[in-house]
Amino acid sequence: MFLQVNSVEHLLHQAFSLLVTPSGIILWSFVGATVGWRLLRIRWKAAGILLLGGLLTLASYLMFLGGWWIPLVPPLLALGGSGVAITAYIAYTESEDKQAVMHLLGQHVSPKIAQAIWRDRNQLLKDGQLAGQKLIATVLFTDLKGFTTITEQTDPETLMVWLNDYMNLMAQSVLDQDGVLDKFIGDAVMAVFGIPIPSTTEAEIANDAIAAVSCALDMGAKLQQLNQEWHKQGLPTVAMRVGIATGTVVTGSLGSRQRLNYTTIGDTVNIAARLESYDKSLDGGTCRILISEETYHHIEDKFPTQFIGTVQLKGREQPLKIYQIPFKNTTSYYPTGLGYGTTNAT
Repeated sequence: MFLQVNSVEHLLHQAFSLLVTPSGIILWSFVGATVGWRLLRIRWKAAGILLLGGLLTLASYLMFLGGWWIPLVPPLLALGGSGVAITAYIAYTESEDKQAVMHLLGQHVSPKIAQAIWRDRNQLLKDGQLAGQKLIATVLFTDLKGFTTITEQTDPETLMVWLNDYMNLMAQSVLDQDGVLDKFIGDAVMAVFGIPIPSTTEAEIANDAIAAVSCALDMGAKLQQLNQEWHKQGLPTVAMRVGIATGTVVTGSLGSRQRLNYTTIGDTVNIAARLESYDKSLDGGTCRILISEETYHHIEDKFPTQFIGTVQLKGREQPLKIYQIPFKNTTSYYPTGLGYGTTNAT
């Protein structure tokens, strides 16, 4: 019996002695690295390392009570050091990816959308760039009426201050509705609703269209306020045109590595641009808003609309039904569900 107990103790001693051999150190380094790599949250990583370290310490203590001394520091350093190193590496690569995304999008999205992009980064990012996607979104184009004349009659410094005041408020309207500012083109603004997080249900697509129309109405309200301020300062007042279309678009990172932009292309973009520039004699007050038939179907029970007709847009073979969202001279606009009446015409 004594020989059996002695034999077991000898085997245990040999087993635990392996923990401090080069092979044992490599093993504990691998275990620590696995914990740091596989567990997602920092607190989980720390808990995993502490748990394994605690078990190792307990085993060493029990061996010590049995009269055996097992060096504890080398395996603990291997376990903790590899875990920390892997965690630091993951944090660094995530920081690089996040910096790339923020550099790409800049101030083009709201904090809410930025967080959603980062949350779904494994599906959206490829090599630090937003990968190309084909999805359904709503595109909004704006332009200022008579801007060319204003540029000819206003000195450059005053013009830039005037235009920046306008652009800042228009951009805020887009971000408030969780849209993406695609680009500024002179006095024009292009925004997209429903990217880069895809809208996959009819309700989500409809919400994007509602957000775009709400954005356009808010833009008009903000422009009215600006016009009042500009009039008091003796600066030019202006009206704007808006075109909105819903449909399939392609989005992604476009350009060279030195100058990369996140942008949207496709026939829907062209329709929105053509709606904005359609029949400039068609009056709409401070803010003329024209929408495509697809957008109309998503918002018809939320906003007042007026059927304009079936028209041939420039550059398109097929005629298109277009509608106008009447703009009222007030400072706030709401969907019908919040007290804004509907007078649909078809």
